[in-house]
Amino acid sequence: MVKNTFANAVRIIWLLVASVCCLTAGAALNRLAVKAADNSITYFDLSATPRISFTPTEMVVTTGDGEILFALSNLKSYSFEEDRSGIVNISDDETSVNVRLIGRTLLSSAADVTVFSTTGHTMISSRQNPDTPVSLASLAPGVYVVKTGGSTFKISVK
Repeated sequence: MVKNTFANAVRIIWLLVASVCCLTAGAALNRLAVKAADNSITYFDLSATPRISFTPTEMVVTTGDGEILFALSNLKSYSFEEDRSGIVNISDDETSVNVRLIGRTLLSSAADVTVFSTTGHTMISSRQNPDTPVSLASLAPGVYVVKTGGSTFKISVK
């Protein structure tokens, strides 16, 4: 138990030092990337001012939508970085649907999200709470069509 607690304390200190170093690296940093041990990445838009805190066993990211917990034993890394996707926000004024593409993560203000290839094949279909991240990590780089909340958008995945 003592060894495990010491390992978690060392990991927390290392993560805090890494975050301070990353924050001083540049002024154009606009997202937090949290990488799990399975190499999946969750992105948080820094303009939403997420709050990051630690418990002895978890990293806690608090946003306006609630708390997301990452077990330290499953946390590979996190970094502050610049989003170079070229697409930040897309909206449809008629249906009031907003879509945000942050790297390979899609957020929609609607509950249903379907991603199609340019040939019409369904690549991803998701029905979750609005603004729940939908990972696009399984998609090859290219152009896709997103249908969400009665609106259709074209996106480019890099």
